Amino acid sequence: MTVFSAYSDEEILEYLTSQVKDGTVETDMATLKKQSFNSNASGGESGLARAFVEVESVADIQGVLRTARKFHLPVIPQTTATSTVVGSDGQPGALILSTRQMNRILEIDKEDSVAVVQPGVINGDLDQAARKRGLFYAPDPGSKPISSIGGNVSTNAGGMSTVRYGATKDNVLGLKAVLADGREIKLGGRTLKQAFGYDLTQLFVGSEGTLGIITEITVKLMPIPLGQTVMGVAFFSNMGSLAKAVTAIRMSGVYPTMLEALDGNTVVALDKFEHTHYASNSGAMLIFKLEGSSPESMAVVKDLLAKYDGQNVQVTDDEQEQTDLEQLRRDMLPAVFAGQNHLMRSQTISRFNLGKPACII
Repeated sequence: MTVFSAYSDEEILEYLTSQVKDGTVETDMATLKKQSFNSNASGGESGLARAFVEVESVADIQGVLRTARKFHLPVIPQTTATSTVVGSDGQPGALILSTRQMNRILEIDKEDSVAVVQPGVINGDLDQAARKRGLFYAPDPGSKPISSIGGNVSTNAGGMSTVRYGATKDNVLGLKAVLADGREIKLGGRTLKQAFGYDLTQLFVGSEGTLGIITEITVKLMPIPLGQTVMGVAFFSNMGSLAKAVTAIRMSGVYPTMLEALDGNTVVALDKFEHTHYASNSGAMLIFKLEGSSPESMAVVKDLLAKYDGQNVQVTDDEQEQTDLEQLRRDMLPAVFAGQNHLMRSQTISRFNLGKPACII
């Protein structure tokens, strides 16, 4: 089908370049393919963008949106592009607007227990900077070392500590965003209690760029808990028993920071990916974490695990061993994807050997 355009690509790109004063506009095929098709995702290629724009200022963002309005172009917001659900993949003829270079921590205020950041700040970098001030940033998605706060806000990312500290939306107090018409608005604030008006801040959280381009985010920080942090694993014959144990622990008053359940197939995939041997223990695995733990709270957890047939319970207060356990959970999706890719390759080879057409579903 022939699509008529009133403007040529040259006219569009010339205007776009004139509107982006601080950032860069990339149109070479290698960059467009790399940024349009997310290699981290399991989905297919959705469309080649017209241009990839790395903005470095609010004025740049306004310039990209001005271009989009003038030429009726779709805009795809993007930061570090670590999504596994192709949420920031390109569309044919679109402008990909990347805020990954807007990556400054603007403020960490210990008295107010807040941080103000640009959208390109990496989650783990903010957490480390806060810890130097005796605070920490609670949301910890599996992509914590590589995903941006802007992307976390746009997708309302969860994380391993959600059971205690909530998802991203529970930790965002305010933000600034540029609307489609170029206006920058300020929503929310820097206080925990905001009891008047519409909660437009939370409307933006999870909106994936459909309402505007986030330019600044105010998040709450937490004081580092006193006491000892412990982590552990327990194994169950099935996910049903594990679920009962998790429910009992949550209702016990212990307030765990992490309760991560991995089914048998996932543990097998992790063993192959990490060269570990957890799958030999049972059909399901629980990773748990307690901050500010006491002998009493740990005794409660162990009793409940035993009550619901938890086996081979192992607990550690060693920092490196805890880091290794957290990394095991972070590697869950890469391990599962690696297993799927191996299965698809095996199916393809098998079908070729049988003389049938190859078809990867």
